[in-house]
Amino acid sequence: MSLPTVTQTWTYSFNNRYVFPSGGTLTTTMGALMFSLVGVGGFLPSTMGYTVKGSSNGTTAGMDNTNRITSASAWGTNANSSSSPISWIVLTDGAGVDWLFAYDSASADIVRLSHSQGGNYVAASTPTNLPTATDECFDAASGTWIGATASADRVWHMWGSSDKKMFRFATCRQGVMTSLIVGEKFTSAIVAPATFSLAIGSGTVAAIKGYMDPSTINTWMGAYSATADGALCRVHAGGLDSNCKTIYGGESFNGWATYFNAERPALQGGLGDLIFPVQYYSSVANTDGKLGSAVDLWYVLTNLGSVPALTDVFGSLQFVSLAGGGPLLPIDGSTILVAA
Repeated sequence: MSLPTVTQTWTYSFNNRYVFPSGGTLTTTMGALMFSLVGVGGFLPSTMGYTVKGSSNGTTAGMDNTNRITSASAWGTNANSSSSPISWIVLTDGAGVDWLFAYDSASADIVRLSHSQGGNYVAASTPTNLPTATDECFDAASGTWIGATASADRVWHMWGSSDKKMFRFATCRQGVMTSLIVGEKFTSAIVAPATFSLAIGSGTVAAIKGYMDPSTINTWMGAYSATADGALCRVHAGGLDSNCKTIYGGESFNGWATYFNAERPALQGGLGDLIFPVQYYSSVANTDGKLGSAVDLWYVLTNLGSVPALTDVFGSLQFVSLAGGGPLLPIDGSTILVAA
């Protein structure tokens, strides 16, 4: 099958490594990742030009356009409470959407990620506590971002679109992808009278947060389930304003249990793997249906759920697989991604 067409201009930062030291912890590991991603000089605020709306290093904070994540250790204050000091940062993307990264979690290997389509985050009355937004889109804390074991190096890879409306990053440990996190626009398939709608604010941006780890990969690839939610957006349909949990899927398949007989199926001449665009669906009552399509994100359907494998490439280093079967993302044509 022919390779897909990339529609965005992407900036990449691949093979970033945290060498796990003697005495290292999950907190120091997460600090290294977050400093690389959102800290001073980090990928999103510096390389991609996201606006810093405000931040907290757990001691000082404010929604004052200041980035206080000045080192890995500045991302070191964690609490499973919205009323306790934590490390956090709010970045505003090119669509005016606020993205909140907050170390508000029950475990040091997890960051709370949410967004406000109207750009409405404000500091709490105690600024080091969790910021709030009247239109916040947040379903539940994700699983681990870096793996829950305090040992071994971590490697992460980052993507950002030139319009500053899409970011993705994948973390790996010992040859296994621990997570793929995305915050991005998508192409809406919503038809009137259904509309994107915000409780407060003027934004109507189709924005979505997604989380995947190897245990939920089938959620991305056609295993449709009412409980398989991977992202969140706010939709107004049928008189109901709802935060819609979404299902990742592709073309019309009855789940992921049935595979082809060969990796390169006969009806396509045995010439290549079948590649499908990722699409988003909602199973929430009264707001069910297709939300839209992902941008420059695909998956591969073969005869085995483990094929293609993590870091397998397609074309002339044009695309990379991030776990068995996908997802499939564009790369720079020259870099070999490592996962250990």
